[in-house]
Amino acid sequence: MSEELKRDFEIGEEIGRGRFGVVHRCASRSTGEAYAVKSVDRSRLSDDLDRSLAALEPKLARLAAAGNPGVVQVHAVYEDDDWTHTVMDLCTRPDILDWVRLRCGKPVPEPDATAVVAQIAEALALCHRRGVAHRDVKPDNVLLDATGDGPPRVRLADFGSAAWVGDGISAEGARGDSRTTSRPRWSPGASTGRRPTCGARGWSCTCSSPAARSRSAARRPPTCSPPSCGAT
Repeated sequence: MSEELKRDFEIGEEIGRGRFGVVHRCASRSTGEAYAVKSVDRSRLSDDLDRSLAALEPKLARLAAAGNPGVVQVHAVYEDDDWTHTVMDLCTRPDILDWVRLRCGKPVPEPDATAVVAQIAEALALCHRRGVAHRDVKPDNVLLDATGDGPPRVRLADFGSAAWVGDGISAEGARGDSRTTSRPRWSPGASTGRRPTCGARGWSCTCSSPAARSRSAARRPPTCSPPSCGAT
């Protein structure tokens, strides 16, 4: 781990792990404020595409977050020969996947679902105007501030699959563009041959299941385990 990072931040416990790296809680040594730091060991990435995505992630995440309240904010980036460390907001609220599961099979009220999808679209529109395509919008990459009685506030996280798309794109221009959708093996439309759309993303996020599946796939309502139900 970078000595400069450890000089500026006290590193705490691991709070997450993903395809590229590991996330720890950390605290600023000067202010005591809590953050999260995502650490990626680039030397362990053998795939050229993964190395490229790992190198771009902190730059694109910072660009997308600038002036965009719908994106997790990046506060500092530390790099050395092998590691990249991105210090960002510490988000302790649930993601959409947890939010839907904790409803124990009950549908999300339409006004709340509408508000969430509208916020996702607004956050993505600002990203696109800055030339950044997220490409991995899914329930567990959308964090919520679900305090209070109104609809939760949305913040997009994890730009590990993001791409630079030049001078920006519109939502209409992004439809079906290979630069702005998930890699083929991740795309919900891959099994049906259909192009992904904004509507499909909204359905996936609020229903916790793809909008389109192969014909052989059974359709089931969202379910949750008894412990999750008990937690509510």
